[in-house]
Amino acid sequence: MLAAPNVWRRPVNSRNKPVAIKSVLAVITSLLLLAILLSGWWFYAQIWALASHNPGTSAFISRYEAHSQQPAHWEPVEYDQIATAVKQAVIASEDARFMQHRGVDWIETRHAMRANWQSKRIVRGGSTISQQLVKNLFFSENRSLTRKLLEYPLSYMLESRLSKQRILELYLNLAEWGEGIFGIEAAAWHYYQRPAAALTNAQAAHLAAMLPNPRYYQKNPASPQLQARIERIQSRMQYAHIP
Repeated sequence: MLAAPNVWRRPVNSRNKPVAIKSVLAVITSLLLLAILLSGWWFYAQIWALASHNPGTSAFISRYEAHSQQPAHWEPVEYDQIATAVKQAVIASEDARFMQHRGVDWIETRHAMRANWQSKRIVRGGSTISQQLVKNLFFSENRSLTRKLLEYPLSYMLESRLSKQRILELYLNLAEWGEGIFGIEAAAWHYYQRPAAALTNAQAAHLAAMLPNPRYYQKNPASPQLQARIERIQSRMQYAHIP
């Protein structure tokens, strides 16, 4: 029987494997950094434009219209066309230190984290008006760690570019106030058949109290929790500092 020929094989250099892995990781890292850089520029371009132009829509409005297949009730108005009581009520309700922080209220964030940790569930939110505006513009209502982490730098970016007055104006024009109801003007007409400029203190407190859960409070206007929020907001409105 003939012996099998002794075929020479090139030895595999195992030392090349780590080099190849490092090269692949370097490429992946570079692509991730490029994606982050491009995303950052895209967000900054959007925020830069908000200083002088109103957004054509928001993530919340687009999501509603896509799911419902009907247009949202939305009519943006200028800052001076919104009653002072509305501005006071919303700040008293959502962000008492609005005029003091630069996008994130770390004091309120710590309080919210402590309360949520003790309750083992989310019972208190620590988001500022700036953070909520970022969420309304770019993200969805679904809570996630990724969204929360992105809110922080984008909120600082928002505050570095826009004035407090402009941020509050945009927020009031984009906030949700019920099923398909976006912005304070649409809310004022839906609930009180009047423009936002003509809302009273009590009406402003009611609308501000709805903000944490607008669709629920729209269906449950006699909720004891809503009534308690209205009373608490009314007692704090006079102390709210507005831009």
